[in-house]
Amino acid sequence: MQNFSELQSVCKADGALSPRVKELISLGAALTMGGHGSIAFYVHNALTAGASSKEILETMAVAISMGGSGSIITACEALEALEQFAIFEKDGA
Repeated sequence: MQNFSELQSVCKADGALSPRVKELISLGAALTMGGHGSIAFYVHNALTAGASSKEILETMAVAISMGGSGSIITACEALEALEQFAIFEKDGA
């Protein structure tokens, strides 16, 4: 378990990709793989890392295009999480 924690720390650190981009990639992977129950966690992490709702919505679109119809369900979970976090900008993102 300690090695996994160390891997997570290395993966989340700033490098060639910013932590924000890495969190968006993580969200996209979770959406595509059907990470039910963890989607709100990934949305929260992306927001905390500085992602905008527009970036999250675009990540959702890419995940749906790559993951097919199964990703639509998890994308709905991500959309609900965005609404619950009250991050949607007034212009509708």
